[in-house]
Parts: sequence; C-alpha cells; structure tokens
Amino acid sequence: MKLTPETLFGRTPVAPPAPSSLKVSPDGRFGSYLRRADDDRERLELWLVDMAKAETWRLLSGSETAAEEPSEEEAAERERRRMFAHGVTAYEWHPDSDRILVPAGGAAFLVSVADGALSRVTPPNTRQSGFRLSPKGTFLSFVRAGDLFVLRLADGAETRLTEDGGGTVTNGLAEFIAQEEMARFDGHWWAPDESVVAFSRVDVADIPETHRHEVDARGIRVIPQRYPYAGGANAEVRLGMIETAGGEPRWLDWALAADDYLARVDFAPDGALHVQAQSRDQKRLALRRFADGKWSEVLTERSSTWVNLHDNLRLLEDGRVLWTSEREGFSQLYVYGPGDECNLARSFPLHVNRLLAANEERAWMTGRANLNDPTTQSVFHVPFRGTRGGPVTVQAGVQSAAAHALTGRVLVGYSDRNEPGNLFVSVRDENAPFAERHEIQHVKLRDEARWAGQPLDVRGEVSLGHLALAESAEHPLYYRLTKPTPFNPNKRYPVIVHVYGGPGVQRV
Repeated sequence: MKLTPETLFGRTPVAPPAPSSLKVSPDGRFGSYLRRADDDRERLELWLVDMAKAETWRLLSGSETAAEEPSEEEAAERERRRMFAHGVTAYEWHPDSDRILVPAGGAAFLVSVADGALSRVTPPNTRQSGFRLSPKGTFLSFVRAGDLFVLRLADGAETRLTEDGGGTVTNGLAEFIAQEEMARFDGHWWAPDESVVAFSRVDVADIPETHRHEVDARGIRVIPQRYPYAGGANAEVRLGMIETAGGEPRWLDWALAADDYLARVDFAPDGALHVQAQSRDQKRLALRRFADGKWSEVLTERSSTWVNLHDNLRLLEDGRVLWTSEREGFSQLYVYGPGDECNLARSFPLHVNRLLAANEERAWMTGRANLNDPTTQSVFHVPFRGTRGGPVTVQAGVQSAAAHALTGRVLVGYSDRNEPGNLFVSVRDENAPFAERHEIQHVKLRDEARWAGQPLDVRGEVSLGHLALAESAEHPLYYRLTKPTPFNPNKRYPVIVHVYGGPGVQRV
C-alpha cells in the first residue's frame, strides 16, 4: 500500500500521537498533557497521569467544549502561538489540584479531575480572552472588549478593573510584537496575595493601518491591521497596578528608554514586581525590581549582537533569583542573592535550554551536556550547594519535560528518529546515579498497527550529520537528511532544502 495524499493529510493521523503541553499539578499528584485524537489529527485531547502509579486516562476529548468559529482576535493569537488544532488547545491547573481551567470559544470552563465534570465559569453570550487564575484560585481574570475583569469563582461576581478599552486601546493583553517576536502572551499578572493585578495598557493609534490578505477555502479576504514595520512606530505600552477590588491604576515608570520593549513581568513571592526591559536594538536586557515605591536594578545583560529572551527567571521564597545567561558563550544557570552570584553549572558543562522547576535546594532543567551538538536534549538536576547533580534521564533524542520541585517527580516526553511520541515519569533517587523510570507510552514507528497500517519500508531513511565549514568550525551546521525509498546511491536525485533563518529554531 502506498502513502497517498489522502492517507497523509486525511482526518486519521498517520504517525502516533505525540504528547505536548506537559504540566504537573501544583501538589505533584498528577501529570497532564495534550495529544492528538486517534480518529482526528486536528483535535487535541487532555490526558492525565497518576505520577505515583504512571497510569494514564483521558479527561477531555476536546469535543465537550466545541464552539463557534474563533473571533478575528482569537484566531490571530492562535496563529501567533502556532496553534492550528482544535479541541483542548490550552489549559491551566487550579491551585487546589482538583480542577483544571480550559478556555474554549471565548469562554472559560472548569473540569473536575475526579470525574471529568465540566462547568462553565464565564457568563453565557459573552466572549473573553487572556484567562488567568489567581495564585490562590479565588479569582479568574480575563479581557472582554478591551477591558480587564476579575470574576470571583465562589459566586461569579465580576469586577471591571478598566474602563477605557476599545478602538485602539486594549487593557490586559499582550501587543502584537510581544506575542509574535518575544513569545510573551500574558498581558496581566497577579500579585501572590491576590490583592493587586499588574496589567499592560496597549494603544496602537500611532501605528499606520495596513492590509493583510488571507487566502483559504472561503476565498480571499482583506483584513486591516496596524502592523509595526521595522523602523516604524510601535504601540505605546504602559504598565499599571490596580487593586482587585477596583479603583484607579497606579502607572509605573518601568522603561529605561522611551522605546524599550516590555519583555517580561513577574511577581516575587514577597510581592515585589520584576520587569524585564529590553532596548529596541535588543542589545540590552535589564531585570528591574519594584518594591516600596522604588525601582532597583537586579541585573543587566548586554551583547554586541542581541540578547536572547527566555522564560528561565525564577524568584525563590528566600529572595534569591535564578537566571540563565549566555554571557560566557552558552546558556548557563546563575543564582543571585544578597551580595552573591555564582554559576551553578561549574561542576559539569551544560547548555541550559529551559528551567523547569526550582526550590531552595536545587533546580530541574532541560539542556545538553555536549555544548556543540543541538540534536539531543535531556533533563538535568543541579543542586545549589555541593557538586552532586547530573542527568535525570539518559535516553538519546530530544526531550521535553515538566517537573515538580517538592516531590522531585518529572514527566518526560521524548522522541528520536524511531520513537516519535513517548512519555514516562521519572522519580528522583538521591542514592542512585539516575532516577527511577516508569514507562507510560511507548510507540515505535516499526509498530505497523500504529503507523496507519504501513510497513516501515514506506518511509525514507533518515540520517543526521553536520557541515564542518571553515568559517564556523566551532559551531558546525547540523542537518537532517531523508532519502527516498528505494534509494540508489549511484543515482542523482532532486533535493528539497528546507531552511528557516530564525536563530532559535531547530528542525532536527
């Protein structure tokens, strides 16, 4: 049987469903992830994992929250997130670990972990976006028609925090550049005691209107958009703080220069607000702290080319700050405290990609020990004192993960050329070189029943390699090569070259 276009692009997925959006519940009992439905490649389902028993079950099929077509604003945000599926496309654990928030079709739902019961939280006949649960789970915040609202979950009472939304002004949502270029999709942030919400007020009035052409099965549509072209005007972004009960916002002088980007915003456990302000040329990134009405500088990164943004800031209960920096040539983890700075990865070379979790004793992260080989990514843990630390997992391939700092449990998804979608739970063992592993899902492409009934020989041979160019000898260019089947080494074949110029995108 041949792999026809109908087989490759039809409703039933050809490849096994790979897990994505891995998370761990706040209490560490459960893991969660999204996976494609067996009967619909475009629908995502929400699955749970018992982290102690490594047992899985489907909580939502994605059809329970089916809604009408997304609005233009919702569709634009999904495109910027590169989210083209339907069903359960996003979710957030409630702090009680017994419920999960699921947004769909401009509404918010809470689903019970115990029985999968679904209840709508937002009022009927309304559309909202930018949903966030408050730290203690008392409130749900969202944006409706350009204004920021909070809703008390106990009784559904709403408080409208801003009044000037609409037209060119939006409160509580990230602007286009933040979403598309900085991967910041949050536009408001809760203080840990739930008394205050910080929010961005975006005004795009200074950006000239242009037109975008959308071509799809419905035809060609011309959509007006205020697009911030390079060198042109950007949106005006203000940062305010407002009490949850309402009132007038307090506007903060967060930027170091008039054209700075509001790159990231976080609250520390002690209630101090932390802002990352990046210069428009992207050569300076400053982490600033606002407390007791005053700003202080925590750290500043500078580069002659550009400073990469990341989501690896962690603000610990004891006041220390965890941060990754490329100042020494590759991304490493640093800790900042009162008069203290040290590189946490000195005991073994480690390029840190993503900081997963941390407590006062250690941190969990994904990265690679071979600094010049981007084709693998593993999970590591690093203690803040002493030298004991190392890989949590030893499998080859590329791994994504979610970790729980109190229990030490890690939910790991991994893939390589022959295993596209595996999942397991890893439990830390202080007395063993590697953690105990509980397999959850194990699917190989050789399993014909999971490869749409196709034998392995319908797939081309895949190999990885690199080009040792003289001008980039220290950083070879890696590639993935897929040969046709059958392959004749004495024959010349046309070659399709797929290139993406982004510095942080890996196709291997």
